[in-house]
Amino acid sequence: MTIADSSGFHTTQPENYFIERFAQAYRLEMDAFIELLRHGTAPLAGIRDGLEAQRLAEAAQVSLQRGQPVELSSDWVPN
Repeated sequence: MTIADSSGFHTTQPENYFIERFAQAYRLEMDAFIELLRHGTAPLAGIRDGLEAQRLAEAAQVSLQRGQPVELSSDWVPN
């Protein structure tokens, strides 16, 4: 990563492992899950969000296989 500011350019090496890079995000996610269990607050993402993420991933795979864009309508499902 390179950061440019008024004192110049600064470069840092990326952390080696995925878990190390995203450790804080995982901790925050677990904290939010515990709060959800303790207080019954609604999660920010629901089952529909998961379904849409899956549809996007499958459309990307189909697009890669066909070598062309996939028109993703609201009722699109992979063949």
